[in-house]
Amino acid sequence: MQLRELVRYRANLVRIRAVTKNKVHARLLMYNVKIDGYPFTQEYMNKLRELKDFKINGYLNVIESLNNEIKGASDMIMKMAENNDDARNLMTIPGISYYSALMIVSEIGDIGRFTDSNHLVSYSGLSPSTHSSGENTFYGPITKQGSKYLRWILNQVTWAISSA
Repeated sequence: MQLRELVRYRANLVRIRAVTKNKVHARLLMYNVKIDGYPFTQEYMNKLRELKDFKINGYLNVIESLNNEIKGASDMIMKMAENNDDARNLMTIPGISYYSALMIVSEIGDIGRFTDSNHLVSYSGLSPSTHSSGENTFYGPITKQGSKYLRWILNQVTWAISSA
């Protein structure tokens, strides 16, 4: 339970940071301000501070605070992943890092509670919906039932593997 809450906490912090960064971009677009450089590097953030916009500076303070919290949570997750046999086994798969491995392990819990792989797929919400009438069976989109975090991290890992 604590492990699951830790990886979910980090995921939520990253989402909040993304929303805050989008608010900075929206503010820049509103005033048609373009700044060269890779967004949210230290140099870029210094250029943003030179604009002396009260809201942008506030958002930058929030982003810096979130970065520190995310780093702290990531450090804890990395240490826990190193001490977890299941996570270490998952990390041998290309595209699965310590964070994604620990999220998968924490969301699945005890793998023995699933009688077969079909039950695990169903728990993740990645199985297609089916509708049967008589001898006809129709397959629809995924059910999206079960852990949204497990479904999300498996999709992220799939993108990482396919883009490598």
